[in-house]
Amino acid sequence: MFTEPLPNVVYTNHHYPLPGFIGVGPYPGESRGEYFDKEVIKAEWLERSQYMLDNNLPIWTGEFGPLYTGEPEADATRYLVLKDQLGLFTDYQVNWAIWTYKDVGLQGVVYANPGSSWMSRIRPMLEKKIRLGVDSWGGLDTNIRHIMEPIEELFATEFPNYDPFPFGAQWQIKRLVRHILLSEPLLTEFAECFRDVTETEIDEMMSSFKFENCVQRTELADILNYYARR
Repeated sequence: MFTEPLPNVVYTNHHYPLPGFIGVGPYPGESRGEYFDKEVIKAEWLERSQYMLDNNLPIWTGEFGPLYTGEPEADATRYLVLKDQLGLFTDYQVNWAIWTYKDVGLQGVVYANPGSSWMSRIRPMLEKKIRLGVDSWGGLDTNIRHIMEPIEELFATEFPNYDPFPFGAQWQIKRLVRHILLSEPLLTEFAECFRDVTETEIDEMMSSFKFENCVQRTELADILNYYARR
């Protein structure tokens, strides 16, 4: 049994401050009842990195990055969060990799063009996922609050001390209702989007993710490029 940390081990952590999510307040400022600024973000990261720092171990922050809405003012706030994170990583000589490089528009440095073959085919599903708030990453329950609120109120009344690991009662409720109950029926509907597709159509959909066919978040790429060289 090892009593000392292995010298050649690299420890990793994830870091997603609340102001980087969708449906939160300004930055710096208050989000969901908590105040966030550069120092709060730093304190959060230090808490989850303390073991590595105390033992002088290499740190790999292998997941971080805000979620984007396409609204310039909101996205500008998230770029501020990102810059404060990357400045922190620079100060502590942290190795990092942003999440994620490529996706369908939520977070990637590049993303599939909204008019591409892939996006056109799955658009009805994306719209339905947004309506139902089923995505656990970036989804909001704005359109189904009439379902969620009574359940949340019931738990607050009947089980006031219910605090399941790791994130509490509200997280558990949304996990079971939005991310399981309302999500599972979508699987069959999603599969139907691809019924009877031809090989040509498959090739067209796959080409939607070629770099030259994707949209680049130029400001995000510029920020990453700047801090990668520091």
